[in-house]
Amino acid sequence: MKRSLLALILCLSPSLALSMPKGDEVALLHVISVVKESNATFIRNGKKHSAKDAAKHLQRKLNASKDTVKSAEEFIDNVGSLSLRTGNPYKISLSEESEMLAAPWLHQELERFRSAERNGKR
Repeated sequence: MKRSLLALILCLSPSLALSMPKGDEVALLHVISVVKESNATFIRNGKKHSAKDAAKHLQRKLNASKDTVKSAEEFIDNVGSLSLRTGNPYKISLSEESEMLAAPWLHQELERFRSAERNGKR
C-alpha cells in the first residue's frame, strides 16, 4: 500500500522526480554570476543585451525550470542558451569583432567551476 501511494505521488508530481540536484543549481548560480560580471554582450532573438540583463534573464529561466530539468547541462542546452519562444540560439559577443553561440561559453564556465570544486579551489 505504501509503495503504491509513493508511486502515485511520484507520477502525479513529476517535479519531485526530476528536480535538479542542489550542486547543479549552485554551479548554475555561479555561472550566472560570471555572466553578470562579464563585459560581454548577449544577443537574444537579434537584440543586444547587457551582461547584467542577461544574468537577470538566466536567473528567471533557472527559477522557472529548476524543478523540471535534471542537470546543469540540460539547463544550458535546453533552456539557458536558446529562446523558448522562437527556438533561436542565444549568442554572445566578447568583442566588437567576435560573436559565438552562448551554449559553449556557458558550458565552459560550468566546467571551470566544477574543475575548481574538484581541485578544492572553491
